[in-house]
Parts: sequence; C-alpha cells; structure tokens
Amino acid sequence: RSFSSNLVASTPQSSELQLKRTRSERWTTQLLNLNEVTLGSLTSNHVRKAGKCMEYWSQSSQAKRHGAIQTERLLFRLLEEGIILPTEHYHLAIAAWKYSEEDDSPQKAQFILDLFTTRFMESEKFKGMPPIASTPEYSVTRCFAMVNELHLFASADMGCVEKATSNMRRLEHILKSKHFDVSPDVESLNTELFALALSVRKIMCIKEQKQKLERMEKLLAKKSHLSI
Repeated sequence: RSFSSNLVASTPQSSELQLKRTRSERWTTQLLNLNEVTLGSLTSNHVRKAGKCMEYWSQSSQAKRHGAIQTERLLFRLLEEGIILPTEHYHLAIAAWKYSEEDDSPQKAQFILDLFTTRFMESEKFKGMPPIASTPEYSVTRCFAMVNELHLFASADMGCVEKATSNMRRLEHILKSKHFDVSPDVESLNTELFALALSVRKIMCIKEQKQKLERMEKLLAKKSHLSI
C-alpha cells in the first residue's frame, strides 16, 4: 500500500522530467540542424532556447556524457554565430563535463575554459566589443574553480598540477582587468585557494616520492657496488 502510494506520488515529477527531456531533445536537434536554423540566422529566442537546453543538459543526472556533449555542441553553435556569450554558457558547459564523471572530463572542461579565455582576450583587446558579463551564480572564478578541481582530483601527476597553476595565473590576470565585468564570489575564491593548497601539497608529495626513489637507487647501487 505504502509502495503504491509512493509510485503515484512520484508520477507527476517523472512526467515533468520526461517532458523537459523531450523538449530539450527537440530544441537541441532544431538548433544544431543547419537545415532548420541556418548559420547566421539565430534569433534572440533561439539563443534563449539554447540557454534553457544547456541548463537542462548540464544538470541532468541521467544524461551524463550525452548531456555534456549536447551542452558543448550548443555552446559551439552559439559561438559560431559570433555572439558574445555571458559567463553562464561557459559555466554550464564546464559543469556538464564535471558532473559527467567521464575520464576525459578534465581535458574537455579545460578546452572550454581555454575558449572562454581566448574570447575574453579578444573582448579586452578590441575596445568596440562588449565585455563578457559575469554574475555571482555563474562567476568567472566558479568556471576556473570547477576545471581546477577536475585537474587536481583526477591525478597526482605534475601535468595536472601545472595545468591548474597555469589556470590560476590566467584567473589572476582576468580579475585584474578593468574591461571585464567580474563579480567574484567568496565560495569560488575559497575553492581556488583550496585548489592552490592542494596543488602545493601534491607538488610536495611528488618531490618527496622522487627523493625517496633517488635514495633507494643510491642504496641499491651501493649494495651492488654500482655507481649511478
């Protein structure tokens, strides 16, 4: 009886989720199909729909890799139009890869962050271009923080640490820019500080492991009467 009640209670929510997915699939297909919406013809309504679809795909716990790919494709479609997108769109694409739990998510998210940084450099260089807007919910620091988390939790090798450190240097440059509309939030800055602390810890750990290896090599060389 209780089980049946739970099933009935969950039906409206399931139906709503299914409706959102069906609608997002339809809109995404339409936006990505150049036969339906030709390049250079996106209206403000199309851009709004793309943002809604990206929001759905990035938050869908069931979509995983499919959702991340769809979010990424929509971002690229909007960028093809030459639209100066707000931070929100990059944030959603990065978040989609972060929550996809795929092995290559650090590299995918980094590629999107690199795209964002390039666009920022362009808007900073050409004064006629409007600055990329940033809001507290989808702040610049959150974008960098998510990518750095992926790098630093994915692996302890120096490549990941160096990538995160490089990102932090770029973030510092962006935060100092007067042309950029930045609204950093405390939570994201704390995440960046944590990422920095973690990277330092990993560097120290790697150095310590290297020193141990060198000591072992010397000990083995001494015992076998070989010089290294």
